Formats: sequence, C-alpha cells, structure tokens
Amino acid sequence: MKRVLVGIPLALLILVVLLALAIALVPTRWLADRIELLVQASTGYAVAISVLELDLLSLHPSVRILDVDVDGHELAALVRNADLNVEVALMPLFRGQLLIERVQLANATVLARRDKDGRSTWAAAPVEQRAESASDASFPTLPAIEQLLVENVTLRLEDAVSGREASLAAAARGSTLDRVQPLTLDLAGDIDNVEADVSLAIMSPAETLLLDAGIEIDLTATFGAITATLDGSIGDVAAFREVDLDLTVEAPDLVAIETLLASELPGLAPLRFSGTVMREDSELIVRRFDLTTSPFVVGGDVRFDRESLPPTLYANLIVSQLDVDALLATFGVNPDGVETRNQEPEGEAIAAKVRSGTRLLPDTPWPFDTLFNALQGAIDLDVDGISSNALPIEGIDARLELSPARLSLTIDELLAAGGNASGKLTFEPTEGGPLRVGDVDVLSATTAVELELAQIDMGQLLRKADLPEEAIDAGGRLGGKIKLWGEGASGAELAGTLDGGAFFLMSGGTVNAVFVELAGLDLFQSLGDVLVPGEEQVPIRCAYVDLHTEAGLVTINDLILDTDDTVFIGKGTVNLDSEELGLTLEPHPKDPSMLAASTAVEVGGTFAKPEISVDGSLAARAAAMVLLSQVAAPALALLPLIELGGADDSPFCSEIDGALD
Repeated sequence: MKRVLVGIPLALLILVVLLALAIALVPTRWLADRIELLVQASTGYAVAISVLELDLLSLHPSVRILDVDVDGHELAALVRNADLNVEVALMPLFRGQLLIERVQLANATVLARRDKDGRSTWAAAPVEQRAESASDASFPTLPAIEQLLVENVTLRLEDAVSGREASLAAAARGSTLDRVQPLTLDLAGDIDNVEADVSLAIMSPAETLLLDAGIEIDLTATFGAITATLDGSIGDVAAFREVDLDLTVEAPDLVAIETLLASELPGLAPLRFSGTVMREDSELIVRRFDLTTSPFVVGGDVRFDRESLPPTLYANLIVSQLDVDALLATFGVNPDGVETRNQEPEGEAIAAKVRSGTRLLPDTPWPFDTLFNALQGAIDLDVDGISSNALPIEGIDARLELSPARLSLTIDELLAAGGNASGKLTFEPTEGGPLRVGDVDVLSATTAVELELAQIDMGQLLRKADLPEEAIDAGGRLGGKIKLWGEGASGAELAGTLDGGAFFLMSGGTVNAVFVELAGLDLFQSLGDVLVPGEEQVPIRCAYVDLHTEAGLVTINDLILDTDDTVFIGKGTVNLDSEELGLTLEPHPKDPSMLAASTAVEVGGTFAKPEISVDGSLAARAAAMVLLSQVAAPALALLPLIELGGADDSPFCSEIDGALD
C-alpha cells in the first residue's frame, strides 16, 4: 500500500515534467501563432505576438510575451508594444490550485481612437457565440495573484466625433491574496487639456479578493479644480447592487466640466456635495445628503428605481436656504420679468392676441400623458429662508404625489407677503384615454383646486412686481377661499368646464392704484376717472367678492368695494368658455346729495375686446370688474351688515380683519 501511495504522486510529477518537456520542445513561434488564432476567434481582435518565451522546467514556470500588438476590426492600433510576464508557482498545481506568483504588464500604449466616420479601434469582429452554462453567466473570479504590477502604460483617447482627447499614464500594483497589499490603480494626465488624477484602491472584506463576494473601494479623483472621494463597499459587483458608498464632491468652479461637455453649465458653483450612495435591489438611494451651492442649500434623502414602470422616485428634501433670483438667473431666467432668453415675453404675446381679437385663454394642450407616466412616488419639500426681490415668498411646506392615475400637490403652508396660503391641486386622467386630435394624441384630465388665503399683504405683492411708487399703498390685506374643479386638455378647455366658487376679502388699499397700477392700461385709468373723478388715490376701507361658477360660467353674486365716500356694488357674469363679459358696477355715494350723479358702468364684449359703457359713453370701464373680482372680496355671510347712505363707518368693515384669518 505504501508503494501505491508514494507511486501515484511520483507518477503525476513525471507526467507534468514530460508535459513541460513536450511543450518546451514545441517551437515557440508555432505556439504564438496558435495563441493569436485562439484570441481572435474568441474576442474578435487581431493579436500579433513578436516574441514568446517559455521557462517551464522550473519551480516557478513563466511565460513572457513581448511586443504584443492588438488591432480592432475597423481601425488598427488598439494596443501597441505591450510586454506581459506571468510566473506560476509549481507545487500548488499538484494540489489542483493555480497560484500566480507574478503578473507584470509594461510598456503598452492603449489607443481608443474614433474617426469622423465613426470607425473605432475598439470595435471587434463578430465571433461565434456558444451557449453559456449557469456558471459561465456568473461574474468571473479573479485568480490568486501574489503580485500584480502594471507600469509604463499609456491610455490615450482621440475621438474625432466628439472632439475629445485624453492622455493618461496608468500604473497598478497589489495582490488579491493580502489585504495589506490591496490592488491599487493610479491614473494621471489630462482630459481635453484639463489636468486629471485618479487613485483607486480595491480590497476584499475577506482574506482573498473575490469579486463575486464583494469588494471595498477607496477612490480619490481630481479634475481641474473639482475633487471627489468615494469610500465604501459593493456587495454584488456584477450587478452593481448591495452598494454602500460615501461620496463627497467639492467644486470651487465648474470650468473643467464645462470644458469636458463643451457647453455652459448653470452657475451653481461653488458647490459641495456629501452623502451616502446605496443600491438595494433595483433601488438607487442617496441618504443623508447635503448639497450646498451658491443659490441654495438642500439636504435629505432620495430613493429612485428606474426599473419600475414608470420609474419610482421618493424624496424628502429640506431646503434651509434658497435665493430664488440667483437660482432663476443660473438657468437663464430674468427674475424681474420671469422670462427666458429664448422665450417671447408673455406680455407681448398677450398684447398681440388683444390686437388681433383672438381668444386669450391658452388652448395649447398640456402634456398630461407625459406627466402621468413620467414618474410615480412622492416628494416632500420643506423650504425655509427664501429670499427674492421678485417673489414675496418666505417659505413652503408641500408634498407632491405622482402616479399614472393621479397627480396631487398638497401645500400645508405657503408663507407669502406677510400671510399664508394652503391648499391642494389634483389632476386625474379622464376615462377613455387620449383622444386623437389631428396627428397628436391628446389626454385631458379632471382638475380640482382648493386654496385658502389668509392675511396676504397686497402691498408687498405689488412692490415685488416692481410697479411704480404709487402702487406701494395700493393693496390691503387679502384673505379668501377657492374651490374649483373641471375637465380639459388645455387651459381654455379646462376654464370652459369649471364648477365651484370662491370668495375673497380685503381691507385697506386704494382704488386708482388697484385699477391703474395692476393693469397698466388706459382702459382702467379711464374707469378710475369715472368712478373717482379728480382723485389720485381713494382709500379702500374694505372689499369682498363672492363668485360661483358652473360649466365655465362665472357669476359674481356680490362684489362690494367700500371707500370713505362711496360703496361700489358689482354683479354680472364672465363666460370662460366663450370669453364673454357681462358685468355691472354701480357706485352708491354715502352722501345722499350725490346719488343723482351716480352712474352704473356696464361691461360687455370679450376678454380681447371689452365693450364698456357709462350711459352710452366712456367705452373704457368694464374689465375693472374682472380685476376687482381678483383683488377684493368677502363672504356672503357679511352681506346683511352693509348699510348704504350716511358717512358713518360701514359696519361690515370692522368684521373684515377677523374674517381674513
């Protein structure tokens, strides 16, 4: 039995030696040719080996392949002048183990080149595909390497299509067996003449580096003035899942990125980002992140799943600082005019419609189909510390919920102009799906809005609108409620179906400022001259309006505007479907001696071409009713408190301040 136990290993040793002798006696040129054919058949790349050296009769068998060139199928010179040296430990082979003592790659130039016709060095020739087993489909396991060394290797990019160029010196070293010697990769050079530097260390959580068992990485990169660090683990390298990485990015400027993209970026720099990037199943998660830019500071958590249909997004965002004007400016928007560089000013577009007499309400279909199917999920937004010269908003707490069946925006609190607002806006696709309109599928939606306003300072709103000095005292404090719902694919179509109602209350302000400064039209100046002749500004004691709408027909149940001398009462209708006006405003002087001179103002016509008359004269007085229905208003319950005649204070004005809350 002893002879058998001793004889079997001895026989195996003899077989290995004989095999090594047989291989050693084979001409190396013939072996090199066989290797070239094998590589080309399996990869589609043409390989040329100038020198093949074998040292197999040793305890450390080695293979040296010198001056290797690799050509792509479309263009040559993917790799030039590469030298490869591999040494294997002999004794572990007898135990069925492969231990590579040393791998050295040196003196290589790797050129990724693409010409203007799109042909590249990295394109491979088609190869015959073989059926893969379950084991073949798994991520390849790194061999056991005691020492890996890559030196004097240059990576170059020459892309005539994008105009990109890069030249990076690459070096690598380390071991897959020793955590003390992690695999490291260093790249240094330039990309589009911007200095770049990358340092990457790869370690295993176990003693041996097995990619299918997960890795730990530590990366530091600089690109121009931008610095980034990445530190953490990847559990499933093949699928990039079970990811837990801490990421930081600091960018004093974005010049390097702009150079790389060949385009101007929004002026967000200086920029700093820090957070934890995770991947759980198909979800990409950014946890506890902080993003600081020049216009805003935001933090929170984001979860995104692009594999769901539609993609899923959940976010909790806390904005501690927001400069609205700076943010708008970074995206090319004028904070004062709120219009982009490439967009026709809204006022000019409306003026053109007025001149032509066409409908003013927009009839362009909204992209509901895209909105309903773009994302699903929810976004919670809490914004404090808002600063803006153009918008009177101090803070907002809101939630946006998205699904293919419903979009809703809930505003828990909107701090604006010294007051606050709250409400909800919802969109639901109508039954039956999109309708074919010409060559376009148009989806309509059922829309509902509920809004409450409390203690809104209209003076602040007017000042933020950059109106003349006379407008500073134009507005009082506004409160009210809105509840409307309708159905349509555009603004005009929705307005023509609106049901619901609204009422508004206002205390303070002035008449002429409301008419003239808000509208900026001679039409309203004329109306002001008729209502309050000879007066520059007549103080408003209080005002309210009560509206009801059915199928797009807005009925002004009551509109009351109380000044020191006169109470104005308005009634009428506004047809949002046909854009027709039918309004009446009656002045009721508190001095009985002036009652005979009071004259009603009637408004007809359309939004684009109003027809206004005062006993057959002054065709310039009616659209003011529309304006009044927007800036003044109270509750129907207060109507019995109004008393006309006499110069004493109107009783209902004392009730307005409390009702505004």
